[in-house]
Amino acid sequence: MKWGLFLLILATLLLLPNFSFAKINFSTSQNLLIQEIKTEGISASSHYGEWIEITNSSNNAVNLADFCLVSKKETNNTLASYNCFPVVNVLPQEIIIVTYSGYDFLQDNQFDLDALKDALNSGDNLTDLLGGYLFELGDNTSSVDASFFSQKIPNLLNISKSRLYLGDDNGEIFLFKKNTQEIIDQTSWLEEIDKDKSLVRPVYNSEIFPWEITTPSPFKIFPLFVKLETANITYTEASFQFKKIFDPLINVPEKISLFEIEGGKNELIREENSISENINYSNLFEDTSYRLNIEAKISEKIIFSLEINFQTLKHFPKLLLNELYPDPKTGEDEFIELYNPNNFPVDLNSWSLKDKANNSFSLSGQIQAQDFLIVYPTFALNNDEEKIFLLDPALFIQDQVNYINALDGYSYSLFENIWQWSRLITPNAKNQIIPLYLPETVDSAKQIEDKVQVKGKIVIPPQSFASYFYLGEGSSALKIESTNKLNFKEGECLLIYGEIKQEKEPYLSLENYKILPSSSCLNINFSQIENFHNLAQLISTEADIFSEGGSYFINFEGTKIKLRTSSFKLQKGKAKIKGVLGFGAKYYQLFILKSDWVEYESLSKKTPSPNGKLTKNQSQKQASLNAFNLGQIKSQVYNYQDFSDQRLKEENYPVSSYVIWLAPYYLGILIFGSLAKILFFA
Repeated sequence: MKWGLFLLILATLLLLPNFSFAKINFSTSQNLLIQEIKTEGISASSHYGEWIEITNSSNNAVNLADFCLVSKKETNNTLASYNCFPVVNVLPQEIIIVTYSGYDFLQDNQFDLDALKDALNSGDNLTDLLGGYLFELGDNTSSVDASFFSQKIPNLLNISKSRLYLGDDNGEIFLFKKNTQEIIDQTSWLEEIDKDKSLVRPVYNSEIFPWEITTPSPFKIFPLFVKLETANITYTEASFQFKKIFDPLINVPEKISLFEIEGGKNELIREENSISENINYSNLFEDTSYRLNIEAKISEKIIFSLEINFQTLKHFPKLLLNELYPDPKTGEDEFIELYNPNNFPVDLNSWSLKDKANNSFSLSGQIQAQDFLIVYPTFALNNDEEKIFLLDPALFIQDQVNYINALDGYSYSLFENIWQWSRLITPNAKNQIIPLYLPETVDSAKQIEDKVQVKGKIVIPPQSFASYFYLGEGSSALKIESTNKLNFKEGECLLIYGEIKQEKEPYLSLENYKILPSSSCLNINFSQIENFHNLAQLISTEADIFSEGGSYFINFEGTKIKLRTSSFKLQKGKAKIKGVLGFGAKYYQLFILKSDWVEYESLSKKTPSPNGKLTKNQSQKQASLNAFNLGQIKSQVYNYQDFSDQRLKEENYPVSSYVIWLAPYYLGILIFGSLAKILFFA
């Protein structure tokens, strides 16, 4: 029991706030509540612009003499000042503002000081003029006007003879009853609030709304009746999106009014009695000033007002970016070319160019009707990546273009509504495109040394012999080399981009490609070889295949051509051969992709007997030939190694032929053994 009582007392002591008061009680019925705080003065070292706004949220009058304000410094966690109100009765919903200097408060919040002075000199009450009570913590006698208002504005009773400390980025404020030290309201902030902003928490009929950071609005019961979220103004339209803070309130008259104020006018255009979250206006005049007024009233008293001034855009004529020269040749300058498509001149004053890094260049002068203008901007055009904007005087983007990897000596030009790199530079003239890749046929591409684009079908796929491959069109082919591992198939139709290199055999160094429908490419055909010096051609020839040093060759007009196959073996003898003629390190080469590109003469000739039947001698030769063919097929399928017996190789007698000759003997022995088993062991 004793330990339980001890723990209860200890917990109570730990939960008590660390104030210097002897006793602190929190109110169960709130009357005065803190509504708005301006935490930062006109400068970091000045507190003249700081103020606190308090509202009587009850339905009864409140005597301010019962209440005090106190602030707490964060550094030593002790009370810094102790300020109490004089005897003043505040009516329900009336507002009190406490500031360090009343004169600076009025000046900062753009009150008409001259009008206030005249009204006060005429005997008017300051509270009626301001719409609430204003108290100051000190006075300001720096000028005649400051001294005048300090004499008219009552002071708070400063018990500790110290100002009320708010703190720019870390503060806390308490409102409490003087006699009982009962805390009525309190708030704190841990971040720096911009000097043009305030903390706002509207209060009405004891309903407390969340704190928000907004534009200061002293002496307003509802500083945030609605909050402007976004505004979009165009040439003839305006749209506004609001956040309505006080939806729980009902029966609060609202009014939203649009006025035209161009040239000193104040003409009402449209008026509504309800504020919606989205307000749109159309059919406005171009390049015209308007004012939007929003008001809310309670008992004919304006509790909230918001004024928005805006101007519709001026419609500017269309101009275009036409040509960029980002990476000029030696001795030349970068430029940007504009084009005026209109049938009238355009004044360029207040127009500008801007790049990706937000560098800006102001334009001036005129651009004539349907004419070009070269501009040399002060910012440099990047070669790796850039984006250029053309802005009209309203800072609207009239045109824009972006590129990557500028080419040395090429312009980036607009041609038939497409931006593309061109070899031809056309300043102050209509763009003419000589493309980066010259369109060439497979045959003509081999005759030049330049960047080209060629179209054709894959004749020799990559990885068949090496990483390079051959593209064919008609009876011509082109060697293609690539640093990437590609996986094209025979017969695929491609559009290839790259640069032609002239060596022993011309080849294209691949830079890019597109796969096209097969019908987009011409068919390939193998033609009779006429001149083997014309490399990379699809040839068909009849020649004797001979072996030398483990490789196979044919002769053409005294020149030895090496035969290369992808996955099958060649035989010696006369044959019809198809392939792609190229050049290797030592010999001309004929690339043979498939076995049906080779047709041996000895396998195709058959001599019939006079009566249409084969003679006995012919039958034996045909059986040998069949056995050879069977062995040859097996050799191709299972990839048998060559026999070590050179004689068998020379006479073309594979093992399979011996198996066929011995088969009848083994079959007879098998039948004889079966009959003997039946007769003797049955």
